[in-house]
Amino acid sequence: MKLKITRAKLLNGINAVAGINKGVQHQVLRNMRLDAVAGYLSLTTTNLDLQVVYRTKAEVEDTGDILMDSAFLARFVTAMPEGVVTIEAEKDKMAHITGGEVNYNLATADPANFPAMATADTDDKVKTLFIPCVTLAEMIRKVRFAASTDETRKSLMGVNLKHADGRLVATATSGRSLATVEYGTNGGEDFEATIPSATVAILSRLLAKNDDGGDCGIRMSGPVVRFVTDDWCVTTKRIDAAYPNWKQVVPESCSKRACFNRATFLLELQRAAAAIAGEQLGVSVTFANGKITFDARSQQTRAKIDMVAKYEGEAVTFHLDPALLAPALDCIADDEMTAEFNDGSSAIVLKCAIQWLAVIMPLRKC
Repeated sequence: MKLKITRAKLLNGINAVAGINKGVQHQVLRNMRLDAVAGYLSLTTTNLDLQVVYRTKAEVEDTGDILMDSAFLARFVTAMPEGVVTIEAEKDKMAHITGGEVNYNLATADPANFPAMATADTDDKVKTLFIPCVTLAEMIRKVRFAASTDETRKSLMGVNLKHADGRLVATATSGRSLATVEYGTNGGEDFEATIPSATVAILSRLLAKNDDGGDCGIRMSGPVVRFVTDDWCVTTKRIDAAYPNWKQVVPESCSKRACFNRATFLLELQRAAAAIAGEQLGVSVTFANGKITFDARSQQTRAKIDMVAKYEGEAVTFHLDPALLAPALDCIADDEMTAEFNDGSSAIVLKCAIQWLAVIMPLRKC
């Protein structure tokens, strides 16, 4: 195998697949697979639960495939000067990586020993949906903050994607907070899969590179889900557990409603939370006629801040965790937001102009 590629393109590809195999036990999984074909170089890493392939343009003189240690390859390319990098290697021999006056040698391994995850492309029962990359990225961004990090609740440690009746719904919940968003689709088959948070993080990183348009194909078959674009492919095992009926968390009706500026609410919440930084305390948020009051206090500090809001009715106070509330406010771009609720001991529902909502459960005030 022999190819030439700019350092910027090579490093971009390495960073795209980096971290997947961090901490794996099997030596072969610590490698990155390089496949050189006419005009392109593909980089692949896997941990057997998740596999990422990134393809980039390259000047390929001799096609071929090799394995190289991921950490050393990343370290070498990062240290090289800008310009063209030449990679020349044969199986089971030292690879020569050259850029400018810098030369590195790195041992290679046989790619035949590199495991590949089963794909969802060869199954007759594969379910497929195409969605704009920008849309999928926004859907994930608007809900991923609510996913659980509790190892005892595996079924909630990711983002649930469900396509039915021409709607793709993305949902995440921890039991203490919930976020869901909908997008209307044009065709595609019905499916449901919960994508692990580790995969969601990789998808978010890669989708951010597709901000110039293009579609992402979602292909599901059995326990495997595959996300495919022109430049990359992510293959992942879905969470093998039924996702709970999250709609039971959303109140069927609310008797009270407040409208406010989202950015201002977030800013004042953060200002109030500064008084309890580093402590396991909440912020009291009171909705009263024409205003919202934020009150945060500890044994040594107190912050009290008012902001204007459209609300009429009896005063209602919630004791909320800013770590749950702030991400729900920050993931939305709309200026105006509404809060719907019944009383301070039940859930507060946040909504905006798009098909999105978040549910935040109040803390128990001691």
